[in-house]
Amino acid sequence: DDHLEYVNQHSNGSNRWPRHEVWWRDVVEGDDQLRQRVAFALSELFVVSDIGYTLSNSQYGITNFYDQLRANAFGNYRDLLETVTLSPVMGLYLSMLQNAKGDEAASTRPDENYAREVLQLFSLGVDELNLDGTPTGQPAYTQNNIEEFARVFTGWNYKDAGRWDRGLSTGQDLISPMEPFEEFHDKGSKTLLGGAQIPSGLSAAEDMRRALDNIAAHPNVAPFIAKHLIQRLTTSNPTPGYVARVATVFNNNGDGVRGDLKTVVKAVLMDTEARTENRPSYYGKLREPILRLSHLWRAFSVSPGANSSNRGEYNTSSPSLENLDLVTGQAVLKSASVFNFFKPEFAAIGPVSNNNLVSPEFEIMTESNEIATSNRISAQINRFFEGAGDSFSTKVSYLNFDKEFALAAEPESLLDHLDTLLMAGSMSATLRNALLEHINTLPDTNSGYSERVRDAVTLIMASPDYLIQQ
Repeated sequence: DDHLEYVNQHSNGSNRWPRHEVWWRDVVEGDDQLRQRVAFALSELFVVSDIGYTLSNSQYGITNFYDQLRANAFGNYRDLLETVTLSPVMGLYLSMLQNAKGDEAASTRPDENYAREVLQLFSLGVDELNLDGTPTGQPAYTQNNIEEFARVFTGWNYKDAGRWDRGLSTGQDLISPMEPFEEFHDKGSKTLLGGAQIPSGLSAAEDMRRALDNIAAHPNVAPFIAKHLIQRLTTSNPTPGYVARVATVFNNNGDGVRGDLKTVVKAVLMDTEARTENRPSYYGKLREPILRLSHLWRAFSVSPGANSSNRGEYNTSSPSLENLDLVTGQAVLKSASVFNFFKPEFAAIGPVSNNNLVSPEFEIMTESNEIATSNRISAQINRFFEGAGDSFSTKVSYLNFDKEFALAAEPESLLDHLDTLLMAGSMSATLRNALLEHINTLPDTNSGYSERVRDAVTLIMASPDYLIQQ
C-alpha cells in the first residue's frame, strides 16, 4: 500500500510520526523486503530531507516522494530521474520550483542548485569515469554545463498554482508533478553535455525531456549508479571488475534496455564478488544504524507494545522513531543535507584511509552515535522482550526470544542458530569462543537461559563481526 494513504489518515501534514510509523511497519512486516531495501538505497541517492521548516510541515509531499521511490525501485532510471525532477518536494528542496529565467535588466540569473546536484549527486559524479568506475582525470561537467542546465530547469511551479508567486501556505499541491509557466521559462538555445544542442523556442517540458535524456545517456551514469547501489547493498569498496559488470547490465539489461534497475539490482546481489569467498580481504560494509535496528526487529519477531494505538504501530522508548537521528545519526528522509547522512568517499582515518579505501557509513559512527545506538539496541534486547516478567517490558515494541530460549540449554546449538540468523554463518572462531566462554558461566536455570540468549544477542550485535556486513 502507498504510505501516503496511511499518512493522510493519521497526520495533519505537519507531524512526522505517521510517516515513520508506516515506514517501520513495512520494513518489519512487508513481504517485499528487497523493494523496501532498494527504495531506502535510492533515498540516499535522490536525497530530500524534511529537517527544514517548509518540508517538515509537508509530510504528505515527503511521504509521496518516498512512495515514488518504492514504486520505481525496480523500474527504469530515466523514468525515475524525471519523476524526481518534477517532484514539488524536490523542487522546494533544491529550489527548482519557481525558478524563473534570468533577466539581464534586473541582473537576475536562474537558480543553479538543482542543475548542479542532478549532475553531481543524481547521475554523473564530479569526475569523468571509466566503465569500471575509475576516474579518467577529467571533470564530468563544467560550470558552463551547470549554467546551461539551470536555464533548462526554469519555469516550473506547483500544479494548478494559478499564479507564479503562489506562497507556501496557500494550498499548494506538494504531491502532483510540477507544471510549467511558459512565460518564466528560458526559451533560448542551450548547450548540454557532450556539446548536444537544444534549439531555441521549445517548451519547458520539451527542454527538460531533452536535458534528462542527455544526462541519462552519459557514459558516467552506469558506473556511478552501479557503484552507489553496490555500496549501499553489499560492499563499500567494490573492485573495478564488480563495478564494470554491474555497469554493463545498466547499459543493456540483455534486451537492449538501458537503466533497468531490476536487472541492475539483481546484478549487484548475484555478482560473484558478492556471493563467493574469492573476494578482497576488505570486502564488506558497516551496517547503517537504521538497518541494525530493523534487522533486530525482524529477526526476533517484534510486536507493537501495549501502548500502541489500534493502528498497531511500533513505538519505542525515548526518542521516538521519527527522532532516531538524535541517537543514531540517521532517520529516514532526515539527513542533514543533500549529501546524504554520509558521503560515498568518506574514509576513516587509519587503515582505511592509509590503504586508499573508503568507509562511508563511518562518517556517522561518531563515538556518541555508536554508544547511543548500541545502548539503544542493548536496552531493546535486555529490557523490552516477551517474558521479561514485568508489565513495562511490553508497553513499547518488544521482542520474542522463544526459539532462542528453547536452545539455551545447548550453547553450541544456540550459537549455531544465532550465527545463521544474525550473521549468515560468518561468525569468526574468535567471537564464537568468547561467547561460549561467557555463556558457559551462566547457570542452567530459566533465568540463566534468558540471560544466555540476551547476552549472546547483545554481544553479537555490538561486535565488529556483526557490524561489518559481509
